[in-house]
Amino acid sequence: MKMQDYVRFAPTQLSHNLEDGVIDYSPMVDAFMEKARDGITIIASGSSYNSSLMVVDAIEKAVELPVYLETPERAKKYPIHCANNNFIIVISQSGESTNIISCIKALKEQGIEYYLVTGNLNGLATKISARVQDYGVGNEYVDFVTLGVQTLVLFLLRFAEQLRRARFSVTNSWDFKAVVNGQTQLLNATDTFIKNNKMLLSEPAPTFFVGTGPNFGVAKEGALKFQETLKRPAMYYETEEFLHGPAFQLTPKYTVFLIDEAVPSARVSAIFEGLRSVTNKAYLITSSKKYQDDDHVIVIPTVESWELNPLVAIPPIQLIAGVVTDYVDQWDTHPYFKKFSDKVAIKADDYQEQLASIKNQWNEHKADK
Repeated sequence: MKMQDYVRFAPTQLSHNLEDGVIDYSPMVDAFMEKARDGITIIASGSSYNSSLMVVDAIEKAVELPVYLETPERAKKYPIHCANNNFIIVISQSGESTNIISCIKALKEQGIEYYLVTGNLNGLATKISARVQDYGVGNEYVDFVTLGVQTLVLFLLRFAEQLRRARFSVTNSWDFKAVVNGQTQLLNATDTFIKNNKMLLSEPAPTFFVGTGPNFGVAKEGALKFQETLKRPAMYYETEEFLHGPAFQLTPKYTVFLIDEAVPSARVSAIFEGLRSVTNKAYLITSSKKYQDDDHVIVIPTVESWELNPLVAIPPIQLIAGVVTDYVDQWDTHPYFKKFSDKVAIKADDYQEQLASIKNQWNEHKADK
């Protein structure tokens, strides 16, 4: 399995996770409801942080409490939002990240309760945690995660939905199935976009990802994916912040991905048209049908509300990163980087063993099919 294969498999995994009984949210909801809460604090790193950033506003709106998002380093050294009346969620897909494990140990030393949300029940983080929830990523064994992002976004939104029901006895819900059902068509449209722009996308250009609200998290994850896979300088900004300084450096050598709002924005459209006068590598991700025939635009499905937009905005960026990196064969890091990674560990000692175990589980799953 390659990175792009996991992007293509995501609709299947998401559909599976939506089935009744596949993921039980009740232990986490019950833990939250044990006492009065002042808020929710999410501690995460890397793509898990970015996934949480995509939905933090949606969670806050749903539960009607402040929601704080912290990196493990900040939470450990400046635990301002880790008071016991906050519901602490620590997220780690691999369960093997050294910064997450260090943060967990610090929380335990201070007697701070937390709930671990992970994609690996055999990871070190699970072994040292009392309360653990598998968020349903399945078996993703490539380093540059994509399936883990989409499944985490879905998990956190559904958790927020379940929590809202418990707090306020409401029954309304988002139509996740409609969003997931539209992903296959979305990936087909992205394949066409990649084919039409193959040579431009293959240029090793510095790249901006620009979006607002939940799409700021999408932009941050897009930048991370281009840095990890294509090894390119990549930056992320909110839409208006991008215009106030960062855009001044633009030349024809730059690439820019604009991520439109759930309800297409005239302002974003105007920015896109303006960017095209600077570079032929300006791209737009939008649900606006007026760009249906524009080969520099990926037209994504319309969602019922802005909270769901990351589930249709992030897959195209993931697929572009995976496919183009395959095109240009850029997976390997610079030889000198190995010396750095040998000296600065970011995963626990048994990480490769855990990856091998996940890969074996995936192969057994395919054999059963």
